[in-house]
Amino acid sequence: MMNMDTSASTPAASVVIPLFNRVELTAACWESLVAHTGTAEVEVVFVDNGSADGTAAFLRGVAGSAALPVTVLTNADNQGFAKACNQGARAARGGVVVFLNNDTVVHENWLAPLAAELADHPETGVAGAKLLYPDGTVQHAGVCVNRWNIPYHVFLGAAPDDPLVSGRRAFPMVTGACMAVRREEFLALGGFDEGYVNGHEDVDLCLRYAEAGLRSVYRPDSVVTHHESQSEGRMAHCRANTQRTLDRWLDRLVQDDFNYDFPESERLIASDPLSIVLKIPAEDKRAAPPPATLRAEGLARELCRRGHRVRIHAVPDWDRTMDGCDLVLAVPGPRRYVPKPGPPCALLTDGTRDGASGAGYAAALSLADPFTRRDFDEFETSLRALARAGGCS
Repeated sequence: MMNMDTSASTPAASVVIPLFNRVELTAACWESLVAHTGTAEVEVVFVDNGSADGTAAFLRGVAGSAALPVTVLTNADNQGFAKACNQGARAARGGVVVFLNNDTVVHENWLAPLAAELADHPETGVAGAKLLYPDGTVQHAGVCVNRWNIPYHVFLGAAPDDPLVSGRRAFPMVTGACMAVRREEFLALGGFDEGYVNGHEDVDLCLRYAEAGLRSVYRPDSVVTHHESQSEGRMAHCRANTQRTLDRWLDRLVQDDFNYDFPESERLIASDPLSIVLKIPAEDKRAAPPPATLRAEGLARELCRRGHRVRIHAVPDWDRTMDGCDLVLAVPGPRRYVPKPGPPCALLTDGTRDGASGAGYAAALSLADPFTRRDFDEFETSLRALARAGGCS
């Protein structure tokens, strides 16, 4: 491994960029950093994973540049994204480390919001940027979980000024294409898991931060253009990476994308928020969702808008833990959910039937579909009363 360091001063932040070929992308990324970072308090750490094109010569050139302090680490072969980032973080001298893909172009004032997020919010562990495709549409504005337990970019393809992507908010995950962390925290957590090969490292890292009680926060005021998946072999290990994530985090990967279907400014602050689990009679979450699933998602969306926390469990998930749950709502369908000891369980009805009698449910709660605001106010009052009444035995 070769190291070239052009500055002995201690920077406030270190931008770590893993590389493998595509020198033209690296050059464009570097030029944008010089144009839009503009401070000697920032260093750039390039980690070259054995590139065979003109990358080495390019790095020798920028290492002698006075524009920004530069450190270059060179591996003999391709060590992968996770290991390269970990190498860069260990070599970094800044208190904040920003991992940045080489297929990105940063915009004006891109770094300050990420650094400010970590400086001003001790509860934040990872800060992520708004990433745009070259055509200006959104590539990343937060990562959450779909009904198939898979993390995904929830606002992919949105307009850059869409209200849904214009507010600061916490997500379960943000993308590693541009994410900022505190260096010492990152190293204390073990860095990226090097068992992943060019995919899901960021998902795993954010979930480990969450396990440690730290949030991942999206900052829309940090804007970066991302060409996406430009590295050779980027998708070659997709199946294995996904399986590794599911094996480790399946209990944490519960659908939550309905939390983000409205602007953060529309979310109410509940004085006494409830944690609710919806049990839906969906046999196969990969099939087209039945009406019960869609109805449950609409209900979850409105409850989340009112400040509550909601999870959806389909049939394969019915035995998942309900730790911290205040209330269970069972949606009628071809499979009947049998109430279990623990939090109170109510049957959700449409007002035309009452299947709770003698079935072990604490109550039957009616909510017409579609529901009006008055209907939902009454329904929410019933939920609170049921939660206060205590659990099933």
